[in-house]
Amino acid sequence: MRLLVLLFVFSLQVAFSQESKNTTGNKLKGKELAKRRNQLFDSITKHFDSIANDSSVKELFKVEKSNEAIGPISFRINKKYAFGNYIDLKHVLEPIGYDFLHTTLDEKIKGELFYVFYKGNLADTQVKSDFEKKLLNQLKLIKKVQLENYTTYKVSIINSLLIKSFERDYKNVFDFQEKRLYFSGKIQQFINALNGFFPGKIHLIENSGDENLYDINIDVSSLEKCLEELKFLGFVIEENNEMVNHTYFKLK
Repeated sequence: MRLLVLLFVFSLQVAFSQESKNTTGNKLKGKELAKRRNQLFDSITKHFDSIANDSSVKELFKVEKSNEAIGPISFRINKKYAFGNYIDLKHVLEPIGYDFLHTTLDEKIKGELFYVFYKGNLADTQVKSDFEKKLLNQLKLIKKVQLENYTTYKVSIINSLLIKSFERDYKNVFDFQEKRLYFSGKIQQFINALNGFFPGKIHLIENSGDENLYDINIDVSSLEKCLEELKFLGFVIEENNEMVNHTYFKLK
């Protein structure tokens, strides 16, 4: 069965590769290529649906590197199976419970993309554990959990030097060269924007929000520089430290 699945996916990859070449040669439009790609993806989905409904196949696990995007990038989970299409490991591990504020992947595998198939209900704790073991074994990864200090920052605007905005529209512009954020909007929106650069690190103290709109220009090249400029702008910053378990996935 494993060989059949491998051959099936490989044949679809070859078919898609041929379609891509034909598309280039005939100068077909992007919509037509997308349509054919989705048709191939639908074929894969129907094939895995049939495996999930085949009572003679008790267990099936498959993971391999992917070089072509067949259909939409996704990790589909239902009661019978999980199927990842052209997806990185982070988006496979998140649905089974890993918080990537406290999880780190080996840099050598972080950018790799995979096809993943597993017959089983990942909502079941034991099945999820079995899937994880097979995944780590197949990819030759070691999981290490260690207790570490995790620092977050609570901010308030008691003595704000912020400039009220004359703009009425939300603006969030990042200057890649200067590494600065040019922002217009409410304070809570501003804090949300900062957490796009520093996930989970900066939180607005409850009841310290402000419904006014502000224009803010701030350095986001590093957390340290951002905090320094927040203080200059009049934000009061409270540092919070706690010990949390951090998970590392490293290649053997």
